[in-house]
Amino acid sequence: MKNCFFKNIHFQVYSSNSLGFAERTHDFVKEQFPILRKVIAGKEKKDAAMGLIFASPFMSLVKFDMVKGFPYDYMHGTLLGVVKRITCCILDATRDKEYRLGTKGKPLSILCVATDNVVISERKSVDERWNLVRVSSGTDRRVRPLNTVAQWKAHEWKTWLLVWIPVLKDNIDYGVLVLLSKFTLGILLLLQDTITIETVDHSRSLLEDFCATVERIFGIEQCTFNVHILSHVATTVRNWGPLWFDTTVA
Repeated sequence: MKNCFFKNIHFQVYSSNSLGFAERTHDFVKEQFPILRKVIAGKEKKDAAMGLIFASPFMSLVKFDMVKGFPYDYMHGTLLGVVKRITCCILDATRDKEYRLGTKGKPLSILCVATDNVVISERKSVDERWNLVRVSSGTDRRVRPLNTVAQWKAHEWKTWLLVWIPVLKDNIDYGVLVLLSKFTLGILLLLQDTITIETVDHSRSLLEDFCATVERIFGIEQCTFNVHILSHVATTVRNWGPLWFDTTVA
């Protein structure tokens, strides 16, 4: 079970309602340890300790904060987490989904009877634009076709994040495009060399809006831990600095 570091919640999926839970603190985590001991001894239910499953050795470090003491994992959380998951949702969507390729400006009644040839044509159109992508020298220039996304590395997902809005703009619904734009801008704001408090707050607003809307467009099954934790990324940047400072993405 995935447990949010910042909120007093512990779900396998995180609905839009999860944004309203109370903030978790270091003292709160310490207060759960007596309950955790009872859970381990079988005297309490497993969820009684608010998602805690063992006592971390980090708790013995003087002045270490168990909530604020960990930076966000941009590579696994954003690139290999959210970007990959949402992309696969779009590419693998069934014909009745509003977020699949080929939905731009088309009513659902037409989408439901779309042929496989239409789906193939839409993906080919996206692939052609993707293959035309030229990015800065700071980003890996190699791009592989969309039918190889299962093998993409983190640097390829980074390139895709930078360009998926113009690549997909003619093939997906406008509402989906707006949602992806909020997510993209929210992350890019936190990747700058210099970040102001105003920028952090702007990013937080965009990413919280994204988290609150994912359920409505993509379904509750896509409200995973990686999606939910985006609502706290701005906080970790305020504590630790830009997302790039500790990433292992080349």
